[in-house]
Amino acid sequence: MPQRTLLKKLITASQEIHQKTQEHLRATHPKPDSGISMLDQWLSTSADGSATPISDIEDQLLMDMLAGPDSISLMTTNLMFLMAANPLVLKRAQSEIDKAIQTHKISASAPKYNDCRHLPFVDACVREGLRIVASTFPRRRCSPPGVSFHLAGKFVPAGTSVSASACEIGRHPKLYGDDADDFKPDRWLQASEEQLRVWETLDVHWGFGVRKCLGKHIGSMVLYKSMVQV
Repeated sequence: MPQRTLLKKLITASQEIHQKTQEHLRATHPKPDSGISMLDQWLSTSADGSATPISDIEDQLLMDMLAGPDSISLMTTNLMFLMAANPLVLKRAQSEIDKAIQTHKISASAPKYNDCRHLPFVDACVREGLRIVASTFPRRRCSPPGVSFHLAGKFVPAGTSVSASACEIGRHPKLYGDDADDFKPDRWLQASEEQLRVWETLDVHWGFGVRKCLGKHIGSMVLYKSMVQV
């Protein structure tokens, strides 16, 4: 999808979410019933000023709306493009899949997720695809009002919006070397156990900690099964 079209789509979705949120607030004045839905729970805390700002609620709604169909389709499309643009990688992955089918390690008609994940080169291709093309949007967080702090040696004024970019982290040369911009699945097969642990720790593609995407395993299943079957 062209960047201009994607940006227009995001702006339109953001405007619609803002409109619907304001309509819901007016309809449930003075305070939404927190027992009805998750949105009402967020709005009920916002109404009395005790917790979530409206802007954060709208940000969450936008992410929830785009996280499912858009992010998974983007991830799958990006991975297929990267494979097609690297014929030697594609040929090697196809060879591994064909051999696995011939030896009955995976089913040709309906491969299982776990079986697909245990194909070493296929697994490396998926990991490399997620690293090099971030199809998720960075989540922003604001420092508390009146509280400033230092982050990685940088001064962060109170109320500043801070986010982590999966794209920036995934292409950082200090983590992945001078060829961080290149699609090289072999880096995952050649890395030491210690290096793999570092990459796993710093992987924010699916979020981090308690904020990690609830649909991570569904998205991963789609990626692995799509790659094997296509």
